[in-house]
Amino acid sequence: MLNQSSEAEEEEKEKKKRTRRREKDEEEEDEKENKKKRREQDDEDEHKEEDAMRRRRRRRRRRTGGGEKTKKQKKRRRRGRRKRKPR
Repeated sequence: MLNQSSEAEEEEKEKKKRTRRREKDEEEEDEKENKKKRREQDDEDEHKEEDAMRRRRRRRRRRTGGGEKTKKQKKRRRRGRRKRKPR
């Protein structure tokens, strides 16, 4: 009798250990997947930001000529040129 009950207890302990181990493994796997997804998302966001910056720079260059960064600077330069023209 005592032997059977102790065996049953041992089996219960083993079952609990197995379930705990399985749960732990599942949690670790979930964490790995989440990390991977997060990393991919971060990379994607970074690329988007870089592309946006590139686009902005390109647009700025198209809008203005040589050394000016902004449209305002371009307008100032043009205004100065017009004034200097001899008539």
